[in-house]
Amino acid sequence: DFPWASLRNPFVDKGRLYVIGGFAQGSGVLLESSDPAAGDDAYGVVSAWGMLASAGAPFNNQLYVSTQSLSGYKIYRTDNSGTAPYTYTQVINRGGYLDRPNNEILSMLEYNGRLYAGGNGVVFRGSPAELIRINSDDTWDVIVGDPRQTPDGWKFPLSGFTSGFGNDFNGHMWRLESYEDNLFVGTFDSSTVYKDDPELEPILRDLMGFDLWRSPEGTEFYSVTTQGFGDKFNFGVRSMEATPQGLFVGAANYYYGLQVWRAPLVHHTFMPSVLGGAGNRAAGQAVVSGPVMNPNWRSRLETAMTDNGVVVSWEPAAGAAHYRVMRSPLITLTAADYPSLEADTTAWGKPVEVGVTDDAFFVDTSAEAGEKYVYFVEAYGSLGEVARSNVMPAPAEKPPATFAAISDKVSDLGARSRITSATSGTILSALTEAQASAEATQYATAAARLTRLQQEIEQSVPSMMTDWEADDLGMLLNRLARQLTLVQAGVLTADSL
Repeated sequence: DFPWASLRNPFVDKGRLYVIGGFAQGSGVLLESSDPAAGDDAYGVVSAWGMLASAGAPFNNQLYVSTQSLSGYKIYRTDNSGTAPYTYTQVINRGGYLDRPNNEILSMLEYNGRLYAGGNGVVFRGSPAELIRINSDDTWDVIVGDPRQTPDGWKFPLSGFTSGFGNDFNGHMWRLESYEDNLFVGTFDSSTVYKDDPELEPILRDLMGFDLWRSPEGTEFYSVTTQGFGDKFNFGVRSMEATPQGLFVGAANYYYGLQVWRAPLVHHTFMPSVLGGAGNRAAGQAVVSGPVMNPNWRSRLETAMTDNGVVVSWEPAAGAAHYRVMRSPLITLTAADYPSLEADTTAWGKPVEVGVTDDAFFVDTSAEAGEKYVYFVEAYGSLGEVARSNVMPAPAEKPPATFAAISDKVSDLGARSRITSATSGTILSALTEAQASAEATQYATAAARLTRLQQEIEQSVPSMMTDWEADDLGMLLNRLARQLTLVQAGVLTADSL
């Protein structure tokens, strides 16, 4: 007697099956069953009255549930105990406090001790999707999304990317999965609908098809594909499943049928497993071809804006003979110039090589002031092997990594009793020591002190702080140490510290 047409987003918690029962487009009530095989009467509604649930996941011994709203998604948690409907506590309100918020969450997944949630931006014209994460103390971070003022202060995207990974056509962060210690994020890319548009198709041709991204730690993103595995009709990652045989990706394709792809061992390379409709295996393309130098290169590529151009820096790749620096412009397509667009839309332009270097940094003096770009680097070995870096926009919208910003971060942890006063004093003392070295132009000494501090914190987890707070602080320390080496190299100025 269930009145709605859709059952989706199933998950298991505490030995019970949960599923969203709703309208054709998904959101509805949260159903629960401790004995799913018993049939219809074994299911009951456990969401609160009036709650339009869209996704859920277990995290931190609680059940987290997102709800749909035109005023922006909301996220709640419950201990899913007692009689239904359960009692819920709100964690995030008003779509994370954006002026034009995502209206619902489509995917939720615990990864590395945090709960990641991917949004739906298509309800509002020209609004791409964002990715956030919730920490074990119910604080939350923007991972991919626009900077915003919240009741807890300003939040900036830790990946550096605005919503949609800088591509406004990415309207869903549709599916999340963990595989080989990486977080995978699959999108819905609406640019395919312009395949027959004589003006837009030539511009968007290289973007058509879903995006699939991976991150080895949750904020540093490497592109697996931005072209639906080479098929522009594969407009969305509709499902992902990690198995002992590999990571399977189900591609939505209204035009000639679904496709299923598999990454057998190395997460850079996918091969078609099943194709539906009239498709054929020749239509798909492996993401990487040729010898791979190091598929697990942690490049930690960063960008910095200067008067002389964009400074691009990264961690050296073992065995690299040289690096090829690539740049894509971020272009704005206006509805006035292209009437078939519903709103002004930002997208990636075609990537071009801007330089080759043996160093682990490059100054792009050809970058135009006031323009926005996306950068990545290809590392080449002596035999032609290639490894690709993470991708980073310029300017990156990341929070600053300066001595003052890190000191404020430590002070905030102390003020919220996340660390002891002794721990706060120890860290602040080390920061003061490193800053004094930097002010004396002893940049290598300052960088070494920050690196040592990062190691001391990592070795003291969890007595000094939680592992996830140590990760966050370590990321800032690593970025500041990099900036010190670039100041020493003469490509950044000391006021960046």
